[in-house]
Amino acid sequence: MGVQVGSIPKLPFPKNVLPALKYVLGLPSYISYMGAYEIKGDKVFHHVKASLFADWVGNDLIRSYIYEPPMLTLMAEDIPGELWKLVWKRATHA
Repeated sequence: MGVQVGSIPKLPFPKNVLPALKYVLGLPSYISYMGAYEIKGDKVFHHVKASLFADWVGNDLIRSYIYEPPMLTLMAEDIPGELWKLVWKRATHA
């Protein structure tokens, strides 16, 4: 399983910003991790093997999920009080 989620930064980088600083400024708008997963009841356990965030490696990220075909919703509360939702819809073939 692999996850990559990004968003467009709210403000463009100034032209005189050093390239390395652009990476640091861009981190809040991007997340990436990968590894195996297990489903236990209404939870998905992502066993993180590699990540943009080194402290996630070797740990489990626990997500709640709702599967109502054709939709799959994953929910995370990595920051207490902040609920994040990702919703996928299965594509249909014409």
